[in-house]
Amino acid sequence: VRCIKVELPGGETETLITNLSEREVEWEAFGELYHKRWNIETKYDMVKKKMELENFTGRLVDTVKQDFYAMMTAANLIAGFLREANRKAKRDREGKKNRYEYAVNVNHAIGVYKDWIIRVLIEENRIKRKYLMGLMLQHMKGSVVPIRPGRDVPRKERSRQARFHHNHKSNC
Repeated sequence: VRCIKVELPGGETETLITNLSEREVEWEAFGELYHKRWNIETKYDMVKKKMELENFTGRLVDTVKQDFYAMMTAANLIAGFLREANRKAKRDREGKKNRYEYAVNVNHAIGVYKDWIIRVLIEENRIKRKYLMGLMLQHMKGSVVPIRPGRDVPRKERSRQARFHHNHKSNC
């Protein structure tokens, strides 16, 4: 294991741990490598915090596995819907002189997905199902937030007990 300290633009020092040797990757490249990993980190954030992956419905191994695979399937479906909703939202904003670019609010999109996906999936008529998916996308793209480059918001420390609502206590 190799520990690398990287100075962040705000003056903080971040410690990265890797199993890559100096021969494989030089120290100077780690800041850029970490930046390239950012999309993976935001996916973890979405699945763990916004979708509450660790809030399993039971304690048995099969239940935890079932919840995990169901959550990952849902996360991948949401990612596809988000990509399409962002594409449509960007197209709708073309020509407007906005200060920032905008993206669909992920929390809102997850809520819309949870409200609509069952209706979409149980619809047997292909044309109606396509129409319902279009409505779901309309609702998703209806809530956009600005993308502010270089924005730095201090992280809030949270205890394990405060992670989920008291009626949805984690089993682990």
